Amino acid sequence: MSSRADMVAVDAAGGSILVVEAKDRLRVSAAWAAKLRRNLIAHGVVGMAKYFLLATPDRFFLWKNAADDLSEVPPTYEIDPSDLLAPYFTAAGITPETVSGHSFELIVGAWLRDLLASDTLPNEIHQKHPWLSALLDDLKGGHVAYEAVA
Repeated sequence: MSSRADMVAVDAAGGSILVVEAKDRLRVSAAWAAKLRRNLIAHGVVGMAKYFLLATPDRFFLWKNAADDLSEVPPTYEIDPSDLLAPYFTAAGITPETVSGHSFELIVGAWLRDLLASDTLPNEIHQKHPWLSALLDDLKGGHVAYEAVA
């Protein structure tokens, strides 16, 4: 197992705020996600960032302020990302069911880069995903590093 996260988003000061691991598996449970998160922490992939996002094509599992918890803690949020990722799947000409692991990493990376480049969220996204506003505030002025040491 690699000791690098797929992506790390840092704030303007260079501090790790969000560690992202993207997996192309569908229909996974929160229990599966919690076990994978624990294994990633045990192998040093997940560092001491405020947030950890385990992204799959049909679910986002987000932990907040749990980087030092080595147990199989359930995610703080379990999110249906279909409205967030649909434009990227459409642009790539693929579906969540046919996306490869590398392509899915690129899709999540493009979504995250676009998120960091925005000042505010569209009202409908803010209402459906209030967790995203807090994350965006924490990431203001930051950037994304790929295959980064968390």
